[in-house]
Amino acid sequence: MKNLIIIIGIALIINFSYAQEYKLKGVVTYYFNQYQGNKPDLGAKVYLIPKDSVDSSYYETVKDVIEYNRIQNMLLLYPELTEKEVKYYEKYKAQKEEIESKKQESKKVFKYANAKKYVEQFESRISNRNNLLKDLKKVTSKYDVDFDEISKSSVEMNIKLIMNSKYKDFVDATGSFEVEANEGVYYVLIQSKNRKRTNDLEVLGCQYWTQINLNKNESITHNFHLY
Repeated sequence: MKNLIIIIGIALIINFSYAQEYKLKGVVTYYFNQYQGNKPDLGAKVYLIPKDSVDSSYYETVKDVIEYNRIQNMLLLYPELTEKEVKYYEKYKAQKEEIESKKQESKKVFKYANAKKYVEQFESRISNRNNLLKDLKKVTSKYDVDFDEISKSSVEMNIKLIMNSKYKDFVDATGSFEVEANEGVYYVLIQSKNRKRTNDLEVLGCQYWTQINLNKNESITHNFHLY
């Protein structure tokens, strides 16, 4: 009986010493140009960081700073209207409304189409900018201090997160990666090799963060856009 208990004990120790492993696979690409589209992000890094090994606020802060930087880049596409542009917008809007109200003849069709085009372009730009500013406020309103300070502190947080990574892989020439890891909850960081931003956090490569519960084989696909 004593020998049986010992054997069972050893079997249990062996069983627990081999945690269940699962695979995280994926494809990572980046936007190259309008002619060639997306390309494999050869050399991009993939990190798996056990959630219980780091302060979760680091993860949330780094994600917020990345989103903040993304929105700031997008705002460059939709700058605030200059005084001259505002005058043009008001002129074409009045012109469009006048033609619509008087239902003028076909000789005004081209003039109307031109005015309508400019009004729609201006209003789309204004709408996109306002939506981005709302998204920006959602991020910055989480913090009581100046967001520039948050951005600076996020660099050190990012380093601490990466230092706690337990598994790592590189994206190959096909854009693929594969990591085999023990079952658990992980923060996943994909750091681009070929798409960068000028801010301190992503000067070495744009980052994509997500969280997974690895209790079965999983996959992640991500494309790093121009902005």
